[in-house]
Amino acid sequence: MAASSKRCDRHAGLLAEQKRQRRPLAVAFRALSEGGAHHQLTGVIRIGEVPHLAALRFHARSLAQLIGDVLATAFPPIRFKEYAMSSLQVNGTEIHYAEAGIGGRPLLMVHGTLGDQRSFTAQMTAFASAGFHAMALSMRHCWPGSWSAEGGDFRIDTHVADVAAFIGALRMGPVALLGHSRGGHIAVRVAERYPTLLHALILAEPGGELDETLGGKLSAVGQANAFTAAADLVAAGDEEGGLKVVAEHTGGVGSWERRPEERKAISRANARTMLGQRNEERRPYSLATTANIRTPTLLLYGASTRPNFVANVEALSGAIAGSKVVVISNATHGLPYENPADFNAAVVEFLRSF
Repeated sequence: MAASSKRCDRHAGLLAEQKRQRRPLAVAFRALSEGGAHHQLTGVIRIGEVPHLAALRFHARSLAQLIGDVLATAFPPIRFKEYAMSSLQVNGTEIHYAEAGIGGRPLLMVHGTLGDQRSFTAQMTAFASAGFHAMALSMRHCWPGSWSAEGGDFRIDTHVADVAAFIGALRMGPVALLGHSRGGHIAVRVAERYPTLLHALILAEPGGELDETLGGKLSAVGQANAFTAAADLVAAGDEEGGLKVVAEHTGGVGSWERRPEERKAISRANARTMLGQRNEERRPYSLATTANIRTPTLLLYGASTRPNFVANVEALSGAIAGSKVVVISNATHGLPYENPADFNAAVVEFLRSF
């Protein structure tokens, strides 16, 4: 309890400091000398009505030395005004996350392929204002992390274990877990394997395939092959070509060209994580495992999305007892970005129902 109180006081102080400064863009990163070994870095970003952000400068302090100005990198446009950036050490790696609404009911969000914590820009303020402690993860190797020259572990099972360890390290008790696309697949696996960590599950067009027990028919030209083709292009130096393959696989022909520049920037920042998805070992959903999920569950899909995502939602909703389905109008696979008002309202209504 004492550690939690100190952490909240620390964030409150940072937020107050940023409010006093009243600058369009202010970034403060501080070394954490208290509050436990897990919390390595905290930053607060205040953003006014700026259509385009320049660069962020990160500052980190170890116990022995000061490392200043270790990274300056372009940051794509973000529309919400204030949030904290923190990290936790879990399973031997640093997991970065954005948070808002500290002190509310914990709501953890997991992004999909080529995403990071910024993928939930349109959710942070809305969920915090509704009384939730909104936390958006950047999975290992995703921005502001990186894909090293030696590569890394990007398997589904590793990310599932990371999410479970992250929830445990928060020491907030069970959380509501929201996953979009690949993040939805990870969320399903967390619910299957670590049910006591969750009090609610929200699946926004969970990615992956269905096995025969859920009415699926595994395709020889399925998702794994599309992602392998994209990874091969990225490895060959054609990152833009690889990103286009992924966009069209999930959204159809022309999806990459239609995508807003801020979303393209997020994808570009995470392009090399596609190298890890070649061997991510994503197994199809099966009735034997999903039918055991007892966590209250909401599934969402866009009214104009591709048929395979609709099939996933319908199959999983049929397998998970008591689950609820909401269709988001004017949206495809990118429903959290394309119609955030309806998406956010559906999530908040669901979480307030119990």
